[in-house]
Amino acid sequence: MKRLLLSAVVTVAAGSACAATLNFGPVSGSGNGHNQLFNIATPTTIVGDAILTFSVTDDLNAANEFIDVSIDGFNLGRVFDNDSSNDAFDFAPGDEGTQSGSSSGILHTGSATIANADFAPLIADGYLNLLFDFSGHVHKTGPRTLYGSISFASIAPVPVPATLGLLGFGIAGMGALRARRKSKTKAAAASG
Repeated sequence: MKRLLLSAVVTVAAGSACAATLNFGPVSGSGNGHNQLFNIATPTTIVGDAILTFSVTDDLNAANEFIDVSIDGFNLGRVFDNDSSNDAFDFAPGDEGTQSGSSSGILHTGSATIANADFAPLIADGYLNLLFDFSGHVHKTGPRTLYGSISFASIAPVPVPATLGLLGFGIAGMGALRARRKSKTKAAAASG
């Protein structure tokens, strides 16, 4: 009986995993360099790794035109500087700088995987500050565009009132079964 009750409590207390996709942007701007900060409300738990994907259209066709990407101070690297070894993103060949053919006005899309051990502390407070720091040499005369998403699996909490209600019904049901068993035992003893 005690094992059954403990099993019921553990089952009710366990949440279920659900996918979370947090979108940011689109934003646009023009002029020389800028910082783009996104403040994003998040679930506070994560299962597995997170994936940050972003797309940008801008003047990123020279060696001194790049973007530094970070989340709450956690550095994901410098992109579009013709050096794919200094960032976590998987931009297509030709997207990392001028010598490999990146050019102005083209939509660039890349993703980075952020390990659970790195991402979990970042969302523990329920907020993320995602910073795109454009170098001062990014000087597109037309509008720049930036948007993307962060995807991860989180644990969905079981609502407390529903949990307590289910637990209460379970305990009441087990009590009713026990009372029924006792009354049958007494009836059998009285007739025998």
